[in-house]
Amino acid sequence: MLVEPQKEEHLKTYIPNDIKDQNRQAILNLIIQKERVSKAELNELTNLSFVTISKIVNFFQEKGILIESGDLEDGQSGLGRKRIVYAFNANSYFTVGAELIANRLTAVLVNLKGEVVETSNQLNSVDFQSHDFSEKFCSLVESLAKKAEKLGGQLIGIGLAVDGAFNQQKKLIRMRADDVQEREINYEAIQEKLKEATHLPVFFENDVNAAAVAEFDFLDGENESISDLINVYLGTGIGSGIIINKTLYRGSRSNAGELEYLCFDPTYQPGPSSIGWLEAKIGKKTLEKKFELNFEVGAENNLLDLADCEQYLKQYLVLALVSSISLYDIHRIILSGEIFPKFSAHFRQDLIDRIKLFLDENVQIMLANIQHAAAVGAAILSLKNELGNIVI
Repeated sequence: MLVEPQKEEHLKTYIPNDIKDQNRQAILNLIIQKERVSKAELNELTNLSFVTISKIVNFFQEKGILIESGDLEDGQSGLGRKRIVYAFNANSYFTVGAELIANRLTAVLVNLKGEVVETSNQLNSVDFQSHDFSEKFCSLVESLAKKAEKLGGQLIGIGLAVDGAFNQQKKLIRMRADDVQEREINYEAIQEKLKEATHLPVFFENDVNAAAVAEFDFLDGENESISDLINVYLGTGIGSGIIINKTLYRGSRSNAGELEYLCFDPTYQPGPSSIGWLEAKIGKKTLEKKFELNFEVGAENNLLDLADCEQYLKQYLVLALVSSISLYDIHRIILSGEIFPKFSAHFRQDLIDRIKLFLDENVQIMLANIQHAAAVGAAILSLKNELGNIVI
C-alpha cells in the first residue's frame, strides 16, 4: 500500500484522539486486506482490547464500510458463541480520477479497494485553459457520481492528472503550448472553479507521478513485495514517476523525474525552445518524423522502420535509465506510454543487457499494466487524501 510522506517526529506525545485515529486506520487496513473478518479475529490480530475493537467495528458499520455478512464462524477450537462475520463494503465510498493527456480527457470511478468500476467516454480536443473545460470535466464527474449512487456509495473526492510539470509552491503547471514551446499556467483558479462546480475536494497531480502510483498499487496488490519503482513515460514528452520506500517522491518543487532535461552532449547549447535535450532526441514527434512512423493507437507501421527506431531509441533510453538507477538505487522500471508497446518482444531484455554494460545490477523492466494509469493513480491519491476525513 502506498503511503504519503510523514513529518519527522522524535518526541510526540499522543493525545487520545491521535491514538483513536491510529487504531481506526490500523483496523481499516486489516479490513481491506482480509475483506471478511470478525471482531474476535481483529482482536487476535492486534494488541487492541475487545472493547476498542467493538467500538471501531460499530463505527465502520455506521459509515457503511462494514456490513454484517450473515455468516457465523465457530469460536476458538469450535467452542463458545458463534462469531458474527463482517464483510468489507468496497463500494461504500468512491473517488473519481481523471487524466488530461495530449488534450484527451478520460475519467474513472474507483472504489475503496482501488478497483475501477466504471470508465467514462473519452473526450478529445480538451483545452485545460478553455472556458468550457470545467463544463466538460464536470459532465464526466456527474456521470460517474450517478454510477456511484447506483452502487449504493458516496463520491468523496476527485483527482486530476495533467501532462505537465507542477510547481506546487507557485501553483504553476508547465504545459506544452505547441511542438517546441511550453507555457506556465496558474492552476489554483482552475482548481477552485472545479471545487465549486462539483462541491468536492479536487486534487491535482502530474500524470506520470499518478501513473506510478497506479502501477505500484497494482504490483503491491499482486503480492510483489515491492517498496520502490520508477515509471518511465515516453510519449509527446519523456518523464518519470518515482516511488521510494512506498512513498511518491515529488522533490522540493514537485519536479522530480523530469527526464526531458537530461543531457549527454557536453557541446549542447539550449536554444529558444523550452523543450529539453533528451525530449528533442527521443520525443514522439521526433521519432515519428525521423522514421516516418505513427504511434497512435491502431496505426500500422513498416516493421523495418520500427526496428530502426527501436535501435535508435535504445542508445538514448539506456543512458537515461542508467542515470536514474544510479541516482535512486531503484531496480524496477515500468515503461509506459503509447510508444513502447510498438517495439519487438526482446526490446526490454535488450535494455537490461545494455544496462548491465554500465551497472553490475539486477534490473527488472516491464511494460505498464494499467489502462488509463494516470486517471487510476489520481483517484487513488484522492482516496488517500479524503479517506482520513471518513476514518476520523
